[in-house]
Amino acid sequence: MTIITLVERSKIELMHNQQCPIQTMATTSGRSRLSIRCEIPLCAGGDYSAIAAQKHADICRYRCGRHSILTSRLNRVITG
Repeated sequence: MTIITLVERSKIELMHNQQCPIQTMATTSGRSRLSIRCEIPLCAGGDYSAIAAQKHADICRYRCGRHSILTSRLNRVITG
């Protein structure tokens, strides 16, 4: 799975504002229709915004995966 970049999101936003069909957006951006269909509802309020969608993606990317339990306090205790 590849990450949709802010540039691609900006193109999707422009095409969405012009009310282009999802198939056209997918073909132009080189993505699948499913990727575009999942991308558009990421913005609350109904209007797609590339900036808001990028913020949402960044938050999700930060939250995913395993996080370290090593805090700065614990690090000081361990290193002495």
